[in-house]
Amino acid sequence: VGVLANIQYASGTEFMKGTGATRHRRLELGVGYYSSAAREPNLIYELYAGVGNGWVNWDGYYGEVYDPNTGNFLRTEAPFTVPNTNLFIQPAIGYRQPKASFAFSTKLNGVTYGTLQAHQSGHATSVDSYMLNMFDDLSSKINVFVEPALTVNFGGYRFRSNVQVFTALPLNNSRYERRSLTYSAYLLRIGLGWHFRSNRAQPTPKNR
Repeated sequence: VGVLANIQYASGTEFMKGTGATRHRRLELGVGYYSSAAREPNLIYELYAGVGNGWVNWDGYYGEVYDPNTGNFLRTEAPFTVPNTNLFIQPAIGYRQPKASFAFSTKLNGVTYGTLQAHQSGHATSVDSYMLNMFDDLSSKINVFVEPALTVNFGGYRFRSNVQVFTALPLNNSRYERRSLTYSAYLLRIGLGWHFRSNRAQPTPKNR
């Protein structure tokens, strides 16, 4: 049996494509089971399932209202926060060695968005109707993503670090989801792993 915890933080302008910067935060917790193949003990199968919770924060759109006191443009659309939750399952198959291992996985992720919460900021008191409609569309269904990934582990028998390269593709995307950070994005994760039972963590030597 194994447990996992994922913490994600991302920021940038890709989510809204030229209309402001966003920050994405997420925490995921999961539990699963892993086992080795009967005829090849170093071949590992895994299946995890879990839940997550996160937020999308938008800093607001800087429009044509000029502030002579600061020399900057003011926000003309209010910043907002959108909560979201997700459920996922994650099967994987990997091959372990004494100092390094690798695995292929496919995470099936269902994300639901909550109600958009606008925040007043200077001249900005409301959110544009286009963005309201976008998140209304996202919140009206479960948005399904598939995340194929390659993970490489380095380290000893008990403690290992890992690097994962993956892409996230929407399976039921709409015209709004094409503006999402996770639309055809290639992302990188880093992590740590700990084996509680050293006898289960050690690769089986091959007979020669």
